Amino acid sequence: MTHFLVCRLYSPLTAWSEPAIGEYRAHAVAPAKSALVGLLAAALGISRQQQAAWQSLQQSYLFAVQIESRGEAITDFHTTQTATKTHKLKHLYTRRDELKGELKTVLSKREYRCDACYTVCLYVNDDNPPYSLDALQLALQQPVFTLYLGRKSCPLAWPVSARQIQADRFEQAIEIFNQADIECWQALADNMAQPMLPWTIAKQLASDSSATRQVDVYWDTAMPTRQVPLQTHWRSDHALTRRPWQFTQRQECYARMEIAHVSE
Repeated sequence: MTHFLVCRLYSPLTAWSEPAIGEYRAHAVAPAKSALVGLLAAALGISRQQQAAWQSLQQSYLFAVQIESRGEAITDFHTTQTATKTHKLKHLYTRRDELKGELKTVLSKREYRCDACYTVCLYVNDDNPPYSLDALQLALQQPVFTLYLGRKSCPLAWPVSARQIQADRFEQAIEIFNQADIECWQALADNMAQPMLPWTIAKQLASDSSATRQVDVYWDTAMPTRQVPLQTHWRSDHALTRRPWQFTQRQECYARMEIAHVSE
């Protein structure tokens, strides 16, 4: 049996960016590995300047993502006022400090997903990891920095509910997590006069337990699994350095799985 750390990511808005081309910022189907490492770093209190700590997180942990709901796509016409030259400004502690220099306006179109939901499974790929699963679970439950899904305008709407699960493979760990999570939501709904649950959760609670649903799953190639990928592709989301932003490619597997509804 293998130990996994599984959590749920849900927000009214998500913004998993693809590599930016010009003024258009596309939304990725699933969160990039750099974004998931960023969530861990934020929870642990690791700043972008701590390059060695970032690299250690990337090398020591692998991820799998099951998309519970893709959500609805929306596009925002975005205007941002920025300083033309920030290297001459020594202290950029606040937005006000940044805008003291000569200003310009940047125009862009940015994609978001409304009401998307993801289950993320983490696996330790290192004999001597920088943080244990206990430490990561505690950090996600009590994060040092605010956790958001892609952009600062997309904070989490519900707790991540991080749990350690023993299983032979990551898809089994996600199934166990989802079953326990839905049971918790069901108990909460039963004790609320007017249940106000995320749409993705409410939909599962109302579903026929005998039915099945199809989900898209993405995972690192070295994750423990018996699932045969439908596709293996390269993705430019392995961060080489955070300042400046530089990425290299990694291999990622994809499959569409048919699973039973977890509500009973």
